[in-house]
Amino acid sequence: MTRGTLRHALVAMSGIALGAGMVALADDDDNRVGYDPSSDPKMAAMMKYSKPVPEHGVLRQLEGDWEQQVKWRMGPDKPWTTSVSECENEMVFDGRFLRQEIESKDDGMKYNAVAYLGYDTYHNKYVATWLDNMTTMINRSEGSYDPASRTFTFHGTVPDFETGRNRHFRSTLTIHHKDAMTEQMFEPDTQGVEYLSFEIHYKRD
Repeated sequence: MTRGTLRHALVAMSGIALGAGMVALADDDDNRVGYDPSSDPKMAAMMKYSKPVPEHGVLRQLEGDWEQQVKWRMGPDKPWTTSVSECENEMVFDGRFLRQEIESKDDGMKYNAVAYLGYDTYHNKYVATWLDNMTTMINRSEGSYDPASRTFTFHGTVPDFETGRNRHFRSTLTIHHKDAMTEQMFEPDTQGVEYLSFEIHYKRD
């Protein structure tokens, strides 16, 4: 799930370059009498991946304000810790991404996070990023959606602060009905056996 700073910089630069390229092409078009920008192969290639598709519409199921009942543990033999959070989900950038804002409602240390969930039409997969006030990292994962079970499944890596390495994880988000869904995260134990490490029950406010 974690990616290097260099990669994020390159991705950001490529996004800026794409936008600048489209503006440049548009500016060039203004100077060409009778020129149709839709006939330019470069512009057509850029625009092919710029529009929302039905997979983006799936994300609209997640919009709204949610109460989160959260529990997590540091290992399969460790006790559960519980907390309560609020989550506000909103489609942004003309339906291209779902923005999530999470805020804990527990006394003591406050937890805040911002996440984005979208569908990458170039790579044909769902993508997610996560930022919070407890780390300095931007975590990333990729996945798919099964309409039969109404479940998103994501895969990525998270840092193992004890060993200094990364460990893989699998997470699922299942929509039970319009007012309830469950998110689960699975990680390997010291023997490589997957266990449930994190769970959130969502209830629409």
